[in-house]
This record gives sequence, C-alpha cells and structure tokens, in this order.
Amino acid sequence: MDVMENGLIVKVLWAGIAGTLGSVIAIPLDVINIRMQTDMKNADHEGRKYRCLSDAMIRIPREEGWKALYNGGYASVLKAAIGTIGQIAVYDQVKGELHNRLSMNDDVRLHFTSSVISAIIDSIITQPFDVLKTLMMNARPGQFPTMLNAVKFMMRFGFWGPYRGLVPTLVRKVPATIMMYTIYEQLRLKLGILELHE
Repeated sequence: MDVMENGLIVKVLWAGIAGTLGSVIAIPLDVINIRMQTDMKNADHEGRKYRCLSDAMIRIPREEGWKALYNGGYASVLKAAIGTIGQIAVYDQVKGELHNRLSMNDDVRLHFTSSVISAIIDSIITQPFDVLKTLMMNARPGQFPTMLNAVKFMMRFGFWGPYRGLVPTLVRKVPATIMMYTIYEQLRLKLGILELHE
C-alpha cells in the first residue's frame, strides 16, 4: 500500500470524521477539565470547586442540568475536527509535497520539517475554536445563549481576540507534534509498513 494513494480530500474527510467522533464522546470530560483548571486560580469562595472527576460528573447535571456537560459542544466538535485535519491530513500532505517537490528522503529530517509545518498550521487554524470552546465551557449558566454570543464576547479584543494564547499553544504543540510524528514514522520505517513512494 502506498502512503500517497489517497488525495487531500480523502485525508481531510477521514481526519474530520475522526476528530468529530472523538470530540463528541469526550465533551463532558473536556468541560470538567476546563472548569477544574480555571477553578484552581479562583479564591476559595469563588468558582465551583469540584473535588474530583466523579464529583463534577454528579454536581454539574444536578446543579445546572445535564446539558451543561455539553456547554461549548459545537465549538469543541469544530475545534477537534479542524484540529485533526490540521494535524493528520496537513502533516501527510506536507510530507508528500516535501518528498516529491524537494526530493527529501523519507527520514527524520522530512518528518521533523513536516511536523513543524503541520503544527504551526494546525495551531493557527484551531486557536479561534479553542478560545471559543474554553469560553463556552467555562461560562456561567445562560452567559452565552448561543455560539454567536460567545463569538461577540471573544471579539471584544479585536482581531487578535481569537488568537489569545497562540504562543503558548505553539510552544506546547510544536514539540509534541514533532515527537509524535517522529516516533510514529521511525516505527513505521523500522517495521517496514507503508513505504513512501513518489
């Protein structure tokens, strides 16, 4: 089987489906994660102060209704679908283009370069959705009745509002993507799976 046999549209489609399904399953855990992280910075009398995961899983539906576990769900699904496309499909496409156009060998240099490029593209295209998702998941009940309300709130900082936190995201995502794809590709080569051809 040839790594390059599927076109960009097929890669984008499958990556989008994978990101969407993974996100739909994990939205309640993402809501709890974001709330517990932001509660850490609040004073003792502020915030929700969940003791643990199970406490949050019980209290959120009881105090706010079960739909609260899906606050920011649309933004989360969009972010996950676009993020998976940005990481997987873009990585594979960039790797193929570098291999074919620049005659780069299927080695660590190609994998490193492809990883850096895909991580930067992924971070830029997903950051607005990540900011939106975090706003909606951490919102008080009724604060953002629709996603449009959250978008307006996010845009109060102007053009750069959706890109708040981009530098820390890059600092986290670029090395993680490099490690992930370099290890994956080295295992692929060592095991003789999916040779890269023109």
